[in-house]
Amino acid sequence: GGGFWPKHDSVATFDLFAVQSPGAALPYFEDFDDNFAHSLNPQAGTWIINSNLRYKATAGPDAVSLLNLSDSLPANYELSVLMRVLVTGNLENAVLIYDYHDLNDFKWAGAFVGANQWRIGHFDGTWVTDNVFAETVDAQTDYNVEVSISGSIVTLSVDGISKATHTFTDQVLNDGQVGMGTHDSVATFDDIGVSESSPPPPEGLPYAMSEVITSVTFHQETYQKKGDGADNWAVTWSADSHQYATWGDGWGFGGSQPQKRSLGVTRIQGDWSAYSGEDIWVGSGKSYGILAIGETLYMWVAPGSNTDNAISQTLHRSTDGGLSWQPASWSFTQAQSLVLPAFLQRGAGYADAPDDFVYMYAIRLQSVEGHAIQKPGKIDLFRAPSGQLMEQSAYTFFAGLDAAGQPQWTGDLGARKPVFSDPEGVGWTVSATWFAPLDRYVLVTEHSETHKGNLGIFDAPTPWGPECDDLFHDVTISV
Repeated sequence: GGGFWPKHDSVATFDLFAVQSPGAALPYFEDFDDNFAHSLNPQAGTWIINSNLRYKATAGPDAVSLLNLSDSLPANYELSVLMRVLVTGNLENAVLIYDYHDLNDFKWAGAFVGANQWRIGHFDGTWVTDNVFAETVDAQTDYNVEVSISGSIVTLSVDGISKATHTFTDQVLNDGQVGMGTHDSVATFDDIGVSESSPPPPEGLPYAMSEVITSVTFHQETYQKKGDGADNWAVTWSADSHQYATWGDGWGFGGSQPQKRSLGVTRIQGDWSAYSGEDIWVGSGKSYGILAIGETLYMWVAPGSNTDNAISQTLHRSTDGGLSWQPASWSFTQAQSLVLPAFLQRGAGYADAPDDFVYMYAIRLQSVEGHAIQKPGKIDLFRAPSGQLMEQSAYTFFAGLDAAGQPQWTGDLGARKPVFSDPEGVGWTVSATWFAPLDRYVLVTEHSETHKGNLGIFDAPTPWGPECDDLFHDVTISV
């Protein structure tokens, strides 16, 4: 509705009045699609919603617009925005603002186009830079910018990649306001988000400890060895109630093969206490990923071991229970740095799938050395409709989360972003499955050094995170 300023049989003038937007709750997200800036209040400069439905700081002096929150900020929180600097120049910039107390006391982080820098800094009457990351920063270009605050530590990330970190020693960063601004510049802002984040991980771990799955126990007394000499053993559960497994460099299940085979597929029947296996197909190459959709089987195959693992990844399909396999007409190549894919497992015949897509994970190739830990460790997520797995054009790749925390997908491999990262590296293989009782996704890989039992187990609420929680590292398994 509207409003007016009343008077009673009098003459008066009014100046410098403001209407305060109502306080917003966390998590907060604003995309301006209704042509309104909910809970955002300009403090300096001129702000408009432009014809592209973006929040624009127009030309002039410094501009500041703040979010009016109904509750206090938590100790750990994240700010995110899609920002674009509109004009090239020495000072052209756009920043996220946090720990704001007044126009002469706040902190900021963002893009400085003219200097080709991402900066973290503070304002105390002048713009002071505390840390810098130098790279090309273009005007008229959208950047997904995130500022993470954890206690007194600030991390600036751009398009999912960390650029700079700074510690404001002995300072509390959650007792002020947050928002966005410019320094004598013109810029637009969109998809603004503010949300609570997880506390920092313990030292030496890539993610915080899980609060959902707090321990894992391996019952070594149940261990049995059935595949003499064979390794890999990726497993899937088919709608025919059997499990199917790939294996390599061995004599099959129970040593049934007359000679050592490079690659084989075994059908496993029975429950855990009384099961048997039958080798149903042998061939060449290596596989670390197999999936049943209904009773149709799919298997990723690389041409060989060690360095040959990275040459190519070709999908094969079987419509006769694994007795024969037909390859796709295309492959992922070594130049695309996507190796040894594994399927996300979700129920018998993939019947418990959350949507119409099949999700797959693959190691981001950093070194072609055989069986090397890949450092820095990155794992990619990609997907395709379940009925189009053999069509290369159907595949899209995880490209990060938008400001609302929703996954973004791209058909451009060069634009993909890792769904999992570990500076200590990841193994040359990965596996992922859905744990039904807790509705959690569990990812397993190595770290630090291969063939040493350095096992990392991680869980998350969706196939793409939004963040994985660490169950444990450095678990040596002796069998």
